[in-house]
Amino acid sequence: MEDYLPVPDAVELTAPGAQLGLTETATVAWRPRQDEVVALDITVDRVDRTSFEESFGGWVITKQMRDQTPYFARVTVRNVGDTDAGGLAVPLYSLESSGVLVEPLGFQQKKFRPCPGGPLPERFPAGRSTDLCLVYLSPEGSELEAVAFDLVGDLEPVTWSGTITEIEQPEKRKKKRRR
Repeated sequence: MEDYLPVPDAVELTAPGAQLGLTETATVAWRPRQDEVVALDITVDRVDRTSFEESFGGWVITKQMRDQTPYFARVTVRNVGDTDAGGLAVPLYSLESSGVLVEPLGFQQKKFRPCPGGPLPERFPAGRSTDLCLVYLSPEGSELEAVAFDLVGDLEPVTWSGTITEIEQPEKRKKKRRR
C-alpha cells in the first residue's frame, strides 16, 4: 500500500480503515499545517465510562451535558516522524453508535485532574513519547463505539475498539489519628 501522506522511509503507515483492538498500535499521519506532516504511533490503552457524579465534582454541569455520557480514553503517543509535533492536538475522536465523530473536550482554564487531556507537550520531537487522556461526551441516545483517528480526504478512519471499563475510583487515603 502506498502511504497517504509523505513520511520518512522507515515509517509504514497503518492502512486506512484499519480496525484495531485496544492496546494495539497504529502508525498514522496528518498535515496540521500545509507545509508539515506529523507521523505518530498511537496506542489506545483503554476507554473508561464514567459519570458526572463520579468524575466531575465541583464542575458546572449544564442541562445539555446531563443527558450525555462521559468517557475517558487513555492513549500513548510516540513521534515517529521528523517534525516536532509540540503543542498540537492529536485528531482523535470518539466514533459514536450514531455514526458521528465527536471531538474531545478541551480544558483551557483549569486542569481536569481525573483525565488531564490536551495537546502534546510543547516540545515533542522525533522519538519522544507521552501519555494522554482524552474526555469525550457521547450525545444522548448514543454511546462510544470506538476511538478514531480521522484520516485525510475520503479515507476511512483508523479505529480502536474493545471492552469499555467502568472508571476506577482512587482509594481514599486513610487519615492517621494523632494522639
